[in-house]
Amino acid sequence: MYFNYNHLRVFREVMIHGSATRAALEVNITQSSVSRILKEFEHNVGFRLFDRERTGLRPTREAQKLFKDVQRAYATFTDVKQTALSIQNKEEGQLRIAALAVYVDGFVSRGLSRFTHKYPGIHIQIIAAAKPDIEKLVATEQVDLGITTLPITSDMITIRNSFRRNAVCIFPRKHALCKEKKITLSDLVDHQLILQCTGAPLRTLLDMNFLEQGLEPKVRVEIESQRAIVNLVCTGGGVGVVDPDILSDQDRNQLCCRPLVPSLDWSIALVSAKRVTPLQIADAFLDWMKDLNP
Repeated sequence: MYFNYNHLRVFREVMIHGSATRAALEVNITQSSVSRILKEFEHNVGFRLFDRERTGLRPTREAQKLFKDVQRAYATFTDVKQTALSIQNKEEGQLRIAALAVYVDGFVSRGLSRFTHKYPGIHIQIIAAAKPDIEKLVATEQVDLGITTLPITSDMITIRNSFRRNAVCIFPRKHALCKEKKITLSDLVDHQLILQCTGAPLRTLLDMNFLEQGLEPKVRVEIESQRAIVNLVCTGGGVGVVDPDILSDQDRNQLCCRPLVPSLDWSIALVSAKRVTPLQIADAFLDWMKDLNP
């Protein structure tokens, strides 16, 4: 036994209106198409559905009994169609993102309101996590997208987009380094530094460059959060090296920010699991990130 959505829809309209002509108008097809679909449906279910009379189509008792279930099935079809349209139009759904804390505190949270205004029906969950945890969450499909640094170590992850970043040096406005337009690592060795904890991506990059240049920095404070480094520098706690994205306009008004030379740069990437097709809303987020160009 086989029947489809069109069979149910035409049968339902004929049952409601008692006329093939009216049913044709409701479903926007010809009357001959309604008659053909009804005959197919009767053949497929194996019994007569209507008695043809001069005044129209009179449903049989079998049709009246079947109509109750068709109404329920049609309502389910309609719900499925509406849900599919909502997903297609990005009117509802969920987007889960895992990102390094510096980017959660930075461009993601600062620009996210524009994305949520465009897609008000989407529930968004953003998790701040360390690089290894982000890769694990993405690879195991616990999140839809990850925002992390390159390189990627998992072969279960694909890179959807990437951006270059350059570290900056920050210090209080009255600090001696403010007179410099650019800062070298050798400029920093005589100052008390506030850096991320050992093992953080930016700290690892810094340590490698200090080592290559044979320099021994004076690290006064080690702290996990780059946001916390900015707060400490703003209150006169020392000199910091951070991703510029963490700096708000208010931060830039309170402290000096200078580029490092030679540049201390790296790539951040938007990643997803290899074996699954990304959600449409995830693709929309990727497009939004391209426009944002962090």
